Amino acid sequence: MTSTPLRMPYTLDVPDTYRTSQAGTYWRRDELRSFHWYFEDTTTGAIISTGASANTMTLDFEPNTVVADRPGQTTRDGDFAGVRVRQPTVQFGFGCDDRPKTAASIGVAAKRCRAVAESAELVADPLEFRTWPEARAR
Repeated sequence: MTSTPLRMPYTLDVPDTYRTSQAGTYWRRDELRSFHWYFEDTTTGAIISTGASANTMTLDFEPNTVVADRPGQTTRDGDFAGVRVRQPTVQFGFGCDDRPKTAASIGVAAKRCRAVAESAELVADPLEFRTWPEARAR
């Protein structure tokens, strides 16, 4: 069996204790639909989910903030915080929770999600898989 390095068209900053737990892409013919990259905190089990889709394939959203100089949206749903950001050729989505769950954990998750969203950098054409570098979370 040979292993192939994970490749992604974007980089991002995640806390040191987080490790990749899952990644994948969804294509339809030659058209990118979406790609995702999930992280789990090795000490607490908290998660950070990241995903992006071609703008033509995503539902639009009403911006309620600016993230890294781009239209964005922050949400809170139960124990999860979310951030969405429009980029020129993709729309990013981030979801975060915190563990252990406490009265303050949604705020902690929201702050972490915002920081990861602000660090996301598109480094290759999302529609040209051959240009994607080896995935790198900083």
